[in-house]
Amino acid sequence: MSSLNRPTADVNDAVHLGANKDGPVTRAKKRRTSILYALFALLGLAPSVLGAHAALQAFGLGLLFPGAGFFSIGGWALLLVPLTLVLYLVALIAWFGSGMIVAPIFIWLGSALLAAALAGEAPWPIGATLAVALFALYRIRGAIKQRKAKAQLVKRREERSTYLPTATRAVTTRATEAPPADKRELSLDEIQALRFNLDLALQPVGSFEGFQTIEQFQTSALRYQLNSIGYSLAVMQTVYTPNFHGYVNHAQRNAIDKALNKRVWGYWRWERLWGHLSWRFDPVGRDNIMLTGFLGLQVCLYMAASGDRRYTEPGSLTFTWGKRRFAHDIHSIARSIDENFSRADFCLYPCEPGWIYTPCNFMGMMTLIAYDRLFGTQLATKHMPRFRENLENEFTLADGDLIVLRNEVTGSSVAFPFGNEGLALLSHALLPERARQAWALARREYVKEEGDKITIEGMEKGVDFGRYRKAPIGHIQHMLGAAGEMGDTAVVTELLRLLEEIGKPTRENGVLKYECSSGLAADMVRSRILRMGDWSRTVNEGPAPCTQKGPVLSQARYPQVLVARAFSHGHDLDMTLYPGLEPGPEDIVIERLEANAHYQLVVSDSQSSVQADIKGQLKLTVMLSGRTAISLKPNSKI
Repeated sequence: MSSLNRPTADVNDAVHLGANKDGPVTRAKKRRTSILYALFALLGLAPSVLGAHAALQAFGLGLLFPGAGFFSIGGWALLLVPLTLVLYLVALIAWFGSGMIVAPIFIWLGSALLAAALAGEAPWPIGATLAVALFALYRIRGAIKQRKAKAQLVKRREERSTYLPTATRAVTTRATEAPPADKRELSLDEIQALRFNLDLALQPVGSFEGFQTIEQFQTSALRYQLNSIGYSLAVMQTVYTPNFHGYVNHAQRNAIDKALNKRVWGYWRWERLWGHLSWRFDPVGRDNIMLTGFLGLQVCLYMAASGDRRYTEPGSLTFTWGKRRFAHDIHSIARSIDENFSRADFCLYPCEPGWIYTPCNFMGMMTLIAYDRLFGTQLATKHMPRFRENLENEFTLADGDLIVLRNEVTGSSVAFPFGNEGLALLSHALLPERARQAWALARREYVKEEGDKITIEGMEKGVDFGRYRKAPIGHIQHMLGAAGEMGDTAVVTELLRLLEEIGKPTRENGVLKYECSSGLAADMVRSRILRMGDWSRTVNEGPAPCTQKGPVLSQARYPQVLVARAFSHGHDLDMTLYPGLEPGPEDIVIERLEANAHYQLVVSDSQSSVQADIKGQLKLTVMLSGRTAISLKPNSKI
């Protein structure tokens, strides 16, 4: 791999903890927000101070906080104050859940206008005083809570600084290296798990049978399920089967092409309308890194693993809504990420209008890393210093935990469930030192060791984000992915045991499924097959260079032929196949052979001599019964 794109690792595993105060960009935005609010509050109180008309006093008081205008009326109208505050809370949730910035504005200003409309001839004499007093108490209470929370963060920061250096180094010393590239092979259980994603992806592009469809704005959305399918198949092909194309390529293309369906990306029309007040809804433009970052990485990983460059063609990624067509390709997606990183104050930029989700920006940076490797550009190198600086200063708490959700406009942050176990896997490809620290923290919190016995705690914190409900299997999936990527085999072993115990696995027609949403199940597939550094290797390196020109298994029936291994050193081809249905003969096609060359074919213990045709293609019928090892070597190389 080129050193140009490799993220800089801190070989000493220095502790990465946040400062005791907000970063400069956050402070500037909070200061601006406070000044603007103070001006509006003073403007709103002016009518009451000056004894203006009752309606104007009610409206002005309503600018102090949502529902405050009803204090000017008094009596029964006071019941509207808590109702307005509840509606405002719902509007805020709608804002950071779907980018609906108009919702809180509508509730706040709407309540002020309603109060003005309901105002009588004279305001309630003590209304303004009560509103100001209530607001002052709220701010004092908030300041006290904030001070306590900050003190807790600082205390935890001090505690962590004493053990993190040792715990982070232990992550490296404890790790078990992955097998050599030419020895990697999927187990039958792992193949059966992968079949869940293959079945979803190999159905017609317009079909979404078996996908979870609750809503398309947040974590249960179809786009994330498709991304997870693509990532798992990219890891499969990069690490285990680099010389198998066939249906795994078809499945990855389907997962990409499905993302162009209006059902998947159409949410952006509404987010642009109620978030940016714009009818221009090109999904590859301003913001929306939750699409460009995730889909861009999916496309880049597919191209790197397969060698297929179709998505470089103009219009190869075209989003259609009626007569509206937004023609894109991987170059325009990478360009969009580049431009958004460049113009954003935080470098990191929003998913929903106004809201920056840190994990989504990790996906955007990984897209640029993979893109640079494919096309020899330096986009990731260009942005990485500023990205790292802002991540450390603006998106890291004093105790080192990640700030997942921050408002681009106000600078305020909102608590969002995303643990260090998730960060460990997500950041390993671009910030390996941060990933090791995150796993050290997650391991200390959730992994308890007594001699040789390992216990996993925190099951009550598990969430199935594809169903929006608590589920222990959600915790297992995040821990399993991180432990696998970090090479923590002891933890992986215990998590797989728990998965069999808690995940309620079923095997139907050779497909391994768990009792969870399709989105969580798709993520689980990748978590199951990861070994030390596999995700980082998939993003930063791609398949071993020797595989890229060697023979490939190009055709095999699915699910009759399951591929556990396909690797070439450049001239040969080693494969491990399983029958997906019943044992018996199966036809396969091997390509990229030397034209008319003779090869020695070994199927299990049976040897024969075969010859490629003039196109370098070889059609074979092989007997599959259980694990079937197949080796093809040029006669001159034996």
